[in-house]
Amino acid sequence: MGKLISSHIPRVLVVDNDDRVRDLIGSVLTDAGFGVSAAPTFQTALDMLKKDAFDVIVTEVALPDGLSGVELVRCARASQPALRTLFISERTGPYVVVDQPDRDDFVGIPFRNRELLGCVWELVLRDLPDKPPSNPSRKTE
Repeated sequence: MGKLISSHIPRVLVVDNDDRVRDLIGSVLTDAGFGVSAAPTFQTALDMLKKDAFDVIVTEVALPDGLSGVELVRCARASQPALRTLFISERTGPYVVVDQPDRDDFVGIPFRNRELLGCVWELVLRDLPDKPPSNPSRKTE
């Protein structure tokens, strides 16, 4: 498991068009000591990612205007290749979304607060390969 530098407060960007979901996730993560920013849309999130560095994005898979959280993450990783992502979705069934398996995780909505928090901490502490894969897995099941 990776080592967390004690002076670094992990920064998380929460992206979801549902105010209640965004507020709940933001509250859970803020209470746990994370630095949290939030965005309701793909474009707002992309603008924030151009200005600031984040350790983790928690993003809904299906964003408004037919855009996806996976597309957002791919755009963000162009400038922040080590960015980790927790994809979330209300879609039911055996459904998992990842863009790069060593940098991503997935949790379904509804989730338990501890489950969300555990997933984010695991992503923050996860050891990553020295360099991103040249041909990342782009799997949606």
